[in-house]
Amino acid sequence: MQVLASVTSQPTKSNLSAVVRFRELAMRLSQLGASVGVNIAPFSDQSLPHFANIPTERQNFAIDDLQRYLSICEDTINRGHSLKNAPQFLWSALKKFGFRPTSDFFQYIDSESMIEIHNREFQQIFRTFNFYECCSYTIEDLYCFPWTSLYRHESHIETNLIILAAEMYGGKHSATKKLDWPIHMIEELSSKNKYVISAHMKYCSPLFEEGTGVVGATAIIETGTVLNPRRLNLEGMA
Repeated sequence: MQVLASVTSQPTKSNLSAVVRFRELAMRLSQLGASVGVNIAPFSDQSLPHFANIPTERQNFAIDDLQRYLSICEDTINRGHSLKNAPQFLWSALKKFGFRPTSDFFQYIDSESMIEIHNREFQQIFRTFNFYECCSYTIEDLYCFPWTSLYRHESHIETNLIILAAEMYGGKHSATKKLDWPIHMIEELSSKNKYVISAHMKYCSPLFEEGTGVVGATAIIETGTVLNPRRLNLEGMA
């Protein structure tokens, strides 16, 4: 399993503006986290060496995705809701993405729920704010490295998720599906704190594109508990 590689080269003039923009956005997300008592490290080095060395296309995707996420945060706040209010935060996200949930989706969400949305390429495009309470990676890490190099999952869970996603996109499930899967361990491979998370994936649901009715993404409702909590490193905020 690949781990984070050290990067020593410096940003070129052509991508310096992208580095500056991503740094600003990551800092903004960190500040929003602090406003609700959630520690989110934006980066570990202000020069953003990992971000500076990914392809321009991935840099642009990361900036667009982070801007959209911050827009969802601001919309939730402007509607008078806390970022920790998972149902309201999720509702803002669905509106921003143009997704329609199943009619029963919200009845399975409670105050402990963590929701992740993945697109057809298995990229995580949204996570409720409590995700960061179970994560000690920096924002830069999350956007610059594939999830397979950041986390170790139990292999049967990964297989089940791939099969289930294929079924969702194939139209087999039109309602939220209960997952009778056992609690499993997720390990951070390369973070400073190397959290070990006890995760319970409870439900999976298709999300439909407004207008077409095509399944455009899938959502997982789960809970997570860090088994080896430590204070998150915030030196990137200095």
